[in-house]
Amino acid sequence: MVLLKIFVFLFGVAATVGFQPLVVIPGVGRVAGTIGSTAWSKRPIIQFHGIKYAESPNGPNRFQPPVKAHPWGHVYDASKPGPACPSFKNMVEDPGRDVEDCLTLTIHTPALTGRFPVMFYIHGEFFFDGSSEEAQPNYLLEKDVVLVSVQYRLAPFGFLSTRSAEIPGNMAALDVIMALEWVKTNIPFFGGNGDEITIFGQGSGATLAHLLMITPVIEQPIFRRVILQSGSMLSPYFINENPFDHAMDIAYKANCTRVNTVEGVNNCLVRLPASKLIAAFGEHAKSKEKDGIGRYGGFQWTVDDFYGVLPMHPARLVRDTNRFYYPMIGGVTKNVGSYFFTRQILKRLHQPNHIKVDVEDILEVVLKHTIGDDDFGIWKTLAAENLFDVEQIENSTLAALEAGLIDLLSNILYKGPVLQAVQMNSKLLPNDTYLYTFDYKGQYSRYPNQGTRHYGVSLSDDNLYLFPYPPEAARLNPEDTEMAQTMVDLWTSFAITGVPESDEVDDWPSVAMVTGPYLSIGEDDIVRFDFTEEMTRTNQDLQSYD
Repeated sequence: MVLLKIFVFLFGVAATVGFQPLVVIPGVGRVAGTIGSTAWSKRPIIQFHGIKYAESPNGPNRFQPPVKAHPWGHVYDASKPGPACPSFKNMVEDPGRDVEDCLTLTIHTPALTGRFPVMFYIHGEFFFDGSSEEAQPNYLLEKDVVLVSVQYRLAPFGFLSTRSAEIPGNMAALDVIMALEWVKTNIPFFGGNGDEITIFGQGSGATLAHLLMITPVIEQPIFRRVILQSGSMLSPYFINENPFDHAMDIAYKANCTRVNTVEGVNNCLVRLPASKLIAAFGEHAKSKEKDGIGRYGGFQWTVDDFYGVLPMHPARLVRDTNRFYYPMIGGVTKNVGSYFFTRQILKRLHQPNHIKVDVEDILEVVLKHTIGDDDFGIWKTLAAENLFDVEQIENSTLAALEAGLIDLLSNILYKGPVLQAVQMNSKLLPNDTYLYTFDYKGQYSRYPNQGTRHYGVSLSDDNLYLFPYPPEAARLNPEDTEMAQTMVDLWTSFAITGVPESDEVDDWPSVAMVTGPYLSIGEDDIVRFDFTEEMTRTNQDLQSYD
């Protein structure tokens, strides 16, 4: 009993079942969690995995706005991770389990009696995959913050649209909005401050975070600050202006009848078993992907959707000065396009590295899979004039062109869109908007299997220093540990005060001009002033890491 009282005193646990923390949420129910510890100081972490914020979106609720979770009368077991939302990787039919019942969030807190700022993480993985368990707390919880991570519907479950009431589209955004509302209301019972929520995400998760900044369906602010890591709604890859054609093809692949009418597609896809919907979506993507972006869908944001989540193209919506503006950090990893180059482009080129190729043919393949038909000629000219020197074009082997191609992909999909988002935000909040590049090449890469070469600092490599995930990348050497501590300082200080600071960084000035200043986060942490230099960064200094 004495040990139990000491435990409650030190950790601020409202109640315990043995040594299991128990939280009572009025009007919701009781939640039992578990205890972990941080990576460096071994500080205790109170953890609650897989708390249900919405009812299962199955049956007639599939493709519909989320329904608030009903109160539960039992003790909710949140001691271990729950199942991820259905995707290619985890789509296994279990007769005893509802695979669509996945709308949960995970909470990690240093104590239950505080009012700590909240960091709300939105995972990425291109909206095909991912779960809340990517956001492991062992680094960030060294500081006085609460970490929340959310699960939302993926691929066709969260994005398919016929622009109708039956399949309206953009449900993933409404899932996350409901989760934020749940957190704002209930996080005080977990030691968090519902008025101090910073949302952050990586890649596609960053596009979702950016959408929450600009969507008109949020009528009153439900978060305070935003961090965009290598993603914004201005990336062409995640925008869909013709969703019905894709829904119709998925229905056809699922052997639905009457696939030429909205009613026929809706009736079939709503009733389709989850595994068959995923399989049809996979067949659709496989058969259409070779034709380029815009030719396949079911994982992108629908423009002019039924509920008005994205009522117009984001390039127009982002310019609406009547919307809410938030203090923001936005940035990219140095060679961010290398992931797309190795995973999407190389397999379509079918060219040996040292055989001479036609530069125009190569550019057509790259642009077809990034921007589709929009601005094709403009980007082709820009690439030829600015990303390749005379020697590269004359030599024109794939090996000679690859650095320029990585820069091209980086600029179209990540660097340009993030810079534009930062520029728009800084016009109204110039003292509260920060820009960065992450240049540090450590021991690990988030996506290591990129062929025989490692292409610099790739997509999501900055996340390795915020979360010990994946597990094989969690054993940091001393230099990587120092970088992780710096990243934790910067991200958590922004969440706490609105100003990113670290003892290891002399200064990170806010954006004052169109192209900067910005912080180059690396071994030296240099402040630079012209972000356009980053547009050719791979061509400038890419090295092969063996």
